[in-house]
Amino acid sequence: MGLTVHYSIRTREKSSRCAARLVEQMRELALALPFEAVGGIVHLEGDECHADAWAGRDGFLACLVRQAAIPIRVPWACKRVRHELGTTAICTRSLEAAPLELFAFWLTPGAGCEPARIGLARYPREVAVTYDPFEDVRLLDDRGRLSSRKWRHRLARHGSPRGDSPCDYVESRTLPTRLAGWRWGSFCKTQYATDPKHGGPANFLRCHIALVALLDRIAALPGTKVILDDEGKFGRHRSRNDGGPGRAPYCWRAGNYDPRALLAEVGHWNELIAAALGALKDSFGSSVAAPIFSCRDFERLEFRGRRSGEVVPFLEALKALDT
Repeated sequence: MGLTVHYSIRTREKSSRCAARLVEQMRELALALPFEAVGGIVHLEGDECHADAWAGRDGFLACLVRQAAIPIRVPWACKRVRHELGTTAICTRSLEAAPLELFAFWLTPGAGCEPARIGLARYPREVAVTYDPFEDVRLLDDRGRLSSRKWRHRLARHGSPRGDSPCDYVESRTLPTRLAGWRWGSFCKTQYATDPKHGGPANFLRCHIALVALLDRIAALPGTKVILDDEGKFGRHRSRNDGGPGRAPYCWRAGNYDPRALLAEVGHWNELIAAALGALKDSFGSSVAAPIFSCRDFERLEFRGRRSGEVVPFLEALKALDT
């Protein structure tokens, strides 16, 4: 929980050599910016791209390959749910497509900020999966159980014997990943760089602005596309669309690139998070832990956050749970 910069990188490059050279260019851009630290480039391929290969050996590489894995939705385990903001696909099962090869490096924007991981990876065209009728949402009733009526209808539709058991239809299949080319997706939480013990607003501005500047410069590299979603609204971001009914619930907006507006935004996030987590701690005790509790001005942030109307629905829901 906290203000975060989300980003994805795509390139038209096809070969490993070109991808490696492009990641080297990205790292050179990072070295020209005021980051606290920039690591070297890591090249992994084959079994090295699976987190299990690094379990108990190298926490950094295990985290890197775990984040590089991309979830692939199992289509028969997805259902679409309509709500006031549009339609959402809820998936009860997904698989992870681990990279076949990757080039990446890490950087630390500054104290209190999460490390960011930048790179490129290529993925398999398909992944193996087991089909089980008992998790096929098209065959389940409202309680999530296999419907005998729907199962009989499925057998009749496919010309199968009426007495066939669902267990007879458990089988191995493959799913297309649709992950062509070299790509990358990651995020970096900058929220807690605002903590006074880490340097306060000045430290946060340096971390956040430098990261957005790096991603903007990477986007300017030939054949490279970056999709940036900056929750601080300093860079390009996605926000609620207030254009009325019939329009998409969210739309993309250009960044304001205004440090004062960025400080106001992160200050608002600090207040809301302090109010929400303070209420959780009041209800559940010391088991609730978060970096914001260590801020010297936590009580002031919590007080101002509770006065905000935005956190009232959460506080009311929490109060209802207590009763």
